[in-house]
Amino acid sequence: MDSPVTWETPWRTEGGFTHRLPAGSHPVYVGWCTDAPLGEDSGALWPTVTLVVIPVADPSRIAEADWNVPRYHDVHFIEDYAVLWGEEAMRASLPHVDGMPSFVRDACEDIRARGPRHRPVAWANVMLDRETGANAFVFPVHNAEYVTGYEIVDDKGDLLCLVMAACE
Repeated sequence: MDSPVTWETPWRTEGGFTHRLPAGSHPVYVGWCTDAPLGEDSGALWPTVTLVVIPVADPSRIAEADWNVPRYHDVHFIEDYAVLWGEEAMRASLPHVDGMPSFVRDACEDIRARGPRHRPVAWANVMLDRETGANAFVFPVHNAEYVTGYEIVDDKGDLLCLVMAACE
């Protein structure tokens, strides 16, 4: 990837939480809990993504970094499901007609079909362009209202790790 990566609900907000990652592929780690989405049976706990971490440097450099970064004042509203994708993937998914893009709808149906308490996968990885490999992760965020995040940088300002959180 050599474009900004964004975590957003595409039909709810434009732009979302966006950061430029260094060129290359990077692992994506997901933190999640179980939650009863509003309007669902309170006994049926669904996996809900609360944290996405993308390390772009060696773990020792990340561990040595100053994690006491000021909290961003930027918040971007999300709704039910959030998409993590780059510009290539966003462009490959066009055109978006009013409301939820069809690939998100399909991913949501797949996640719902697996039902509550499904493990280990609580999200969908959708290939949007096989030729370029552009893909998007669709995460259930259920009761979260917005996404915010942190850039962990070294003393030169180089990005070491991106941490994004879905918050109520």
